[in-house]
Amino acid sequence: NGIAEQQSRRSSSYSNENVLTYIKKIGQHSLNVMVGSSLLYEENKTGSMTARDFISDVYGYNNLDAGAQWDKPNTGRSKSTLLSGFGRINYVLMDKYLFTVTGRADGSSKFGANNKWAFFPSFAAAWRINQEKFMKNIDWISNLKIRGSWGVTGNQNIPAYSSPEKMNTYTYPIGGVTSVGIGAGNMPNPDLKWETTAITDIGIDLGVFNNRINFTADYYYKKTTDLLWNISVPLTTGFGTVLKNIGSLQNKGLELSLSADVLTGPFKWNTMLNWSTNKNKVLEIPGYIPTQQGTISGHLKVNGSWLEPGLPVGVWNLLKTNGVMRTEKEWQDAARVADSNFDKIGDMSFVDKNGDGKISFGEDRQIVGDPNPDFTYGFQTRLEWKNLSLSASFTGVYGNDILNTNIRYEQTPSRQAGNLRKDAYYNAWTPENRSNLYPSSTSNVKGVVYDRYVEDGSYLRCSDITLNYILPKAWMTKIGFQNTSIFASVKNAFVITNYSGYDPEVNSFAFDGLRRGIDMNAFPNMRSFVFGLNVTF
Repeated sequence: NGIAEQQSRRSSSYSNENVLTYIKKIGQHSLNVMVGSSLLYEENKTGSMTARDFISDVYGYNNLDAGAQWDKPNTGRSKSTLLSGFGRINYVLMDKYLFTVTGRADGSSKFGANNKWAFFPSFAAAWRINQEKFMKNIDWISNLKIRGSWGVTGNQNIPAYSSPEKMNTYTYPIGGVTSVGIGAGNMPNPDLKWETTAITDIGIDLGVFNNRINFTADYYYKKTTDLLWNISVPLTTGFGTVLKNIGSLQNKGLELSLSADVLTGPFKWNTMLNWSTNKNKVLEIPGYIPTQQGTISGHLKVNGSWLEPGLPVGVWNLLKTNGVMRTEKEWQDAARVADSNFDKIGDMSFVDKNGDGKISFGEDRQIVGDPNPDFTYGFQTRLEWKNLSLSASFTGVYGNDILNTNIRYEQTPSRQAGNLRKDAYYNAWTPENRSNLYPSSTSNVKGVVYDRYVEDGSYLRCSDITLNYILPKAWMTKIGFQNTSIFASVKNAFVITNYSGYDPEVNSFAFDGLRRGIDMNAFPNMRSFVFGLNVTF
């Protein structure tokens, strides 16, 4: 009575790249010119077959025809091609004025017939100030350079055949017999084209005391237009979404890094710190009515993020809570909820945003969370004495929010399955314990998602600690080894956070920009202990 399934996936690709370079130096002038072309072809083939009701499992999936029943086989094939032509000119004057001009034309088979090609230029310049005569007497500055650049890049990271109409097969029972038909599988878009991003960057590099201390700062501004987004459409069209070029988005931020050789004698110590912030905002989406994007979980009734011009990408627009209605007076003073099953003492009270005395999900929800952090940071340090070294790496984010859908099971008294957390069990409202933390065990909250699902996701993580010892070379050469070292390391050593879930560094929909910062049964990062030996012969 077993089930056996066989799946196959074959991927093939080939690429060809041709580059011609011309280099010339005349006196204080240096010229480097490069032109080239490239071709990338990718093809994927998939297939699966399933059989069931075996009298024995001795065959496994190697003899599917031994099953009494077979499911419909499934096969597929897709291919895509990217053809590019590119060029670059580098010019350096007196080794202190640097200029670069580049351009590339890309054609992708993924776009509509009239929009397969796009041209992407860029320009950059830099000035090595420390090479100027007026800097010669400032010997403590070993490097000082300011730079700026502007360029346009393209994005074609979409599935193959996203533009034309695809035909799918569908099965229907007609007269007790299964019949197969063919129908549209997507909403076509023949005008689909490249998503483009124009980037402006201004930076400075500073090195002092023979580059013992180095500092780098960059400010950037990115504007993305013709965004490739799966926009929700009315189900009356026959589909839920359509891939379109629509709207614009901006990102701007600052990146700082500082590295230093703090000690350089017999006892060495070097460290590096980095800090960055990025602010994104949807600028415009012509003809679009702000709404939630897709569904995170149907059975939990959790929808996707809120998309609206003027707001960051990924924010959550939900009801905001106002504590638990603990007493008769608090219940009388609270705004009425449309669902009478969710309107009694011991239930959650919500903020009446529009002040009409009624709670409506459509009218009273508000922005309650943002998955985008205020800033990210990290630092690495290394201590070394003779043959012994100790290094550590840390990463962190601050100010981001996480939508913890696991709360539906862990903290909701009327959960559908699973165990309650201890604090939710002991701090739920009862007539004897009029708690303001959690609603009563009879509260009907299955159909309501609110701000208590949103938690602070800030954290500091020690991602690696490594202790390394290089064995004396005189010992090793006697047995034919050149260099030998032993090491022990801890990966993901610890995390400091207030997040109640397993791990704040999660995203259950990693490749979906509209569903960010979501913990939906996400697997946490594991801690591992590694011991090793490196030998060079």
